[in-house]
Amino acid sequence: MDEIRHLRHPPLFVRDASDAQVMAEAAVAGLYPISQSIPVSHVESGVVFVVKESGVSSSRKMHLNDGLDWSPARSCGRFQLYRQVRHIGLDPHRALREPAPPEECSMFKTKLRPNTMLIPNGLAKRSIVVSTGTSTFRVISYFKPHQVYQHYNLRSSPRPGDLVLQRPSQLRMLQAPKSSDSFIPSPCPSEYLDRHLVAKQVSTSQCCPCTGGEPLGHVLPPPLGWANQPVLLPPMSRFPAFTL
Repeated sequence: MDEIRHLRHPPLFVRDASDAQVMAEAAVAGLYPISQSIPVSHVESGVVFVVKESGVSSSRKMHLNDGLDWSPARSCGRFQLYRQVRHIGLDPHRALREPAPPEECSMFKTKLRPNTMLIPNGLAKRSIVVSTGTSTFRVISYFKPHQVYQHYNLRSSPRPGDLVLQRPSQLRMLQAPKSSDSFIPSPCPSEYLDRHLVAKQVSTSQCCPCTGGEPLGHVLPPPLGWANQPVLLPPMSRFPAFTL
């Protein structure tokens, strides 16, 4: 799991399904690690885990057992939203003494279980299941709600001191290469280019339809000594006329 902390990319936020698809394809291409577990020591805002779905609800159980206490899931489109909570025990007045700061929007609000309260400035997480090729992955994004408001046009820019979270779809380093991008033509030898140029100079007006428009001129081999050098003959007027 240490490889996630050592990745050279900024903190991430999976805003929509297209971002999740980028993360899954990056994992398949080897640009991002596929997690086998979610240790609580690695859970922080801006971290995204990509977990392969290998069994019935296996990845869902994994992210529910990440060591933190969460609210019940709330459906947000294709996402499941969770908020970090803590238990107030048998003291019902604790929530009044330590109220969570009011939130600027209701986008990430959710219902709480009895005897629980939101942790002030606590984490939220969203999970979504996406497929790429024959593999299915659960993408889990951890963040703090006030750090992602600008991605929903709820705030023009982050507040001073806020962690800036970026969308995976906006980072080139996470873009898996397409099939056309991965093709690199091999360089042509200079010998071939020279001979090909000679062939075009021999005949540029006649093209053969069988060769896709290539000139009909003969491709000359490279010069190999005097035997292949052109022979200059004197004018025919210098030779006496022969009569038979």
